Amino acid sequence: MDLVTECENLSKDEVKELEVYIGQDNKTKVETRMIIYKLPDDITAKKKLSQEKTASKKGTNISEKSKSLNNVNIYITNVDSNVLPKEVIYLIYSLRWQIELMFKIWKSIFNIDKVKKVKNERLLCHLYGTLISILLSTKLVSSIKNCIYEETTQEISEHKSFKIIFMFLKDLGRLLLNTSVDIKLILKKIINMIFKNGMKSTKKGGKSPREILKLIKEKTVFDFLETS
Repeated sequence: MDLVTECENLSKDEVKELEVYIGQDNKTKVETRMIIYKLPDDITAKKKLSQEKTASKKGTNISEKSKSLNNVNIYITNVDSNVLPKEVIYLIYSLRWQIELMFKIWKSIFNIDKVKKVKNERLLCHLYGTLISILLSTKLVSSIKNCIYEETTQEISEHKSFKIIFMFLKDLGRLLLNTSVDIKLILKKIINMIFKNGMKSTKKGGKSPREILKLIKEKTVFDFLETS
């Protein structure tokens, strides 16, 4: 298969689907779907710039084939088209950043990857304690995120919000030992700080994960109604 030929002459935002097989013989080959998306000009320009920076750092040349494929994204999946229409694959794949973001939060804010040389028992205490802190913080971020969105239709930044909540973890921990501490007062401080300093900066034309999931749901339901 010549990918350059397959990607030629695609119109703006066009989605092309091909049936391809992965494997070298009939016993091992797997039938899959190859989805080719024609990217907007601004995304193509960013890919080209990133490619040039990488090539410059490594001291390598960019092949003509790579240059020709700058204006497309290519995905391969074995999920049936009735379950996953080709039009939503790009949106679903874009949500992968949410997973990367959570790992970044675990490492940069909670320092889960920084462990001294200690006995196994102490390591487990550290790990469980950190995971409990993450679980508590995640629950708070999720609840505050939904409340603020319902009131203002604005999205909060997960990374900024986790940093703010991390500042109050000791106060929240005291609640487990001292019931006289006013939890409402602490939560009010957290919400006010998030609302003031933890809102997500919106990009022109960009969609939040909530909006992407809504679009995917609407598209999937629409396709189901069309075919039923």
